[in-house]
Amino acid sequence: MRFASRVAAACFAASAVCCPASRALATPGGPLPGFNLVGEDWTYDPGDGGSVLTGKLIQPTTGVAPHPAVLVSHGQGGTAASFSAQKAAVFRTWGFVCIAPNYTHVDSTYPPGTDGWSAENERRARACLTILASRDDVDTTRIAAYGNSKGAFLTAGLAGALLPGELRAAAITAGGTSGTSDATLPSPTVQEVQGITTPFLLLHGTADTTVSPSQSAMLQSVLDAHSVPNARHLWNGVGHDLHAVRSSDVYALERAWFSAHGVLGDPGATPPTVTPIADLALAVDTPSAPLPFAIVDATTPLAQLVVSAFSLDPALVAPVGLTLSGAGANQTLVVTPVAGAAGTTTIVVLVDDGGLSTAETFVVQVGNGAQTAFCAGDGLDANVTTPCPCGNSGGPGRGCAHSANASGALLAATGGTSPDSLVLSASGMPATATCLFLQGDAATDVVFGDGVRCAGGTLIRLATRASSAGASSYPSPGAPSVSVRGQVTPGSGAVRSYQTYFRNAATAFCPPATFNVTNGWRVTW
Repeated sequence: MRFASRVAAACFAASAVCCPASRALATPGGPLPGFNLVGEDWTYDPGDGGSVLTGKLIQPTTGVAPHPAVLVSHGQGGTAASFSAQKAAVFRTWGFVCIAPNYTHVDSTYPPGTDGWSAENERRARACLTILASRDDVDTTRIAAYGNSKGAFLTAGLAGALLPGELRAAAITAGGTSGTSDATLPSPTVQEVQGITTPFLLLHGTADTTVSPSQSAMLQSVLDAHSVPNARHLWNGVGHDLHAVRSSDVYALERAWFSAHGVLGDPGATPPTVTPIADLALAVDTPSAPLPFAIVDATTPLAQLVVSAFSLDPALVAPVGLTLSGAGANQTLVVTPVAGAAGTTTIVVLVDDGGLSTAETFVVQVGNGAQTAFCAGDGLDANVTTPCPCGNSGGPGRGCAHSANASGALLAATGGTSPDSLVLSASGMPATATCLFLQGDAATDVVFGDGVRCAGGTLIRLATRASSAGASSYPSPGAPSVSVRGQVTPGSGAVRSYQTYFRNAATAFCPPATFNVTNGWRVTW
């Protein structure tokens, strides 16, 4: 079921004769009534009785018309000129026509409930789609969206309100869903993101205290439950200003995402391909062996491809710790951790053909602080000898299936162990299930409710939480760290296993039990 948009709901509630600005109302290539463009500045009166809208329209510097287009949405305190135009200065070099409105949250004077994803801001975003549809230099089958913070809330809500195909791909920084049903919040409700079919890239800093990383985790959980293509990347120790302090990383991943999902590129162009690189575990102060991978491009000579790599945590693997070599299709990468450092990070390998790019990611775990998923109830994990109790195998790497999610629930972690910034995040559980984060000091392999428990030995209950949109995490702000609550010393080399138990009150699913567990997560402290 697709939930009504906030604009439609507002119009219905007021019994008003109104409708959102619609792309169907535009005449491609013809003049758009009420629209005026002077240089890069536009005004638009959609004729719906609302205020006249303003914004920026910035033309591409490369590519062949009709061009792809991107809707750029600023956050609190940003404007189309100050924030969105800066992003457009990069996006235009990829071939995008960039459109950016001024939203209600340009300052703090907005009425309560009108900021972020709101009826008025939905009206403004839809008006931008109408403007794009009226232009003969825009390919309306290749419309993308990017938003930051409250603009990310807008992007997620809009993607949930539009019909399939109206957005080809989307990317956000520091955003997600509130995980509640409270439509007065600037972030979209869990119901409002259920309709997303757009491939979604979610980028977040683990130290973001303005928009919690749990909000992007909850959005990813919804996307996973509906089999929507998505990727979520986290920068250890980075706050709400991710889009600025790690801008080159963010741009690289966004460009690769838009390349992969058919937004960027001239007719006939295809992005390069990169063979996968397996996740890696290293001892402290120990470089990896050369990691082989292959690159291929159907439309560009291999000699013209540019290969690069970066780490999402330079404090663990610095730029100088990534050494690429090779010629032609056959390439290698050596990963050398920072001296004395331990923890976990993601490495991104990029291949660029000058027009399109591809990103391949893998996880590196170094010494004490190494982390890895284990104990999957997917029927594929050779280390799990106990099958799910009623043939209810989950998806790859996840726990056994439950009544609300045939893929099962997922436990993952972000952050490091020295100092302890570890955050355990469970997703894919029943929407409001009570869940319990468990720590064990030994391994086991036994049926547990509708699942398989692998965290054994002496068990410590870290915390009991109420799930929101099927997701929960520990620790929450102000709670004791995992090491404090789990009575383990960072840097000790002690190994602990973690799982999340959750209620699944569906007696007919796999009787007689009414509970299940995620996959496991192992940490070397």
